[in-house]
Amino acid sequence: MTYPHLLRMANLATCAILLCACAAPDRAAVIDSPSNSAMYALELTPATRTVNVALGDHVTFVSGGRSFVYSFDDPNYWPVQLDRVLPPGMVDHQVTAYVSPYRKFFGRDSRSRN
Repeated sequence: MTYPHLLRMANLATCAILLCACAAPDRAAVIDSPSNSAMYALELTPATRTVNVALGDHVTFVSGGRSFVYSFDDPNYWPVQLDRVLPPGMVDHQVTAYVSPYRKFFGRDSRSRN
């Protein structure tokens, strides 16, 4: 006795799973991206553990005489571990960037003043 409808359902489920796996973006490619123009600079010292940025900010990170501009433009990934996305050797400890969807909380946007 065969169950053709069960085989069809199993095939359909397998196709759905494979389609979802193929459609999922690569997290490293989506988090954010290097940028050429910065809005402001943040210095990373050995004591720096966290930084606050706003969604859409282009930030120059400065550490040990080196600098790197980074754009926080993906609303789906926050917080961001900077030690994983900055060039190797730029920071030697974990630094977390907390990305706010609201620029006004950091006082960097004149439009937010009441």
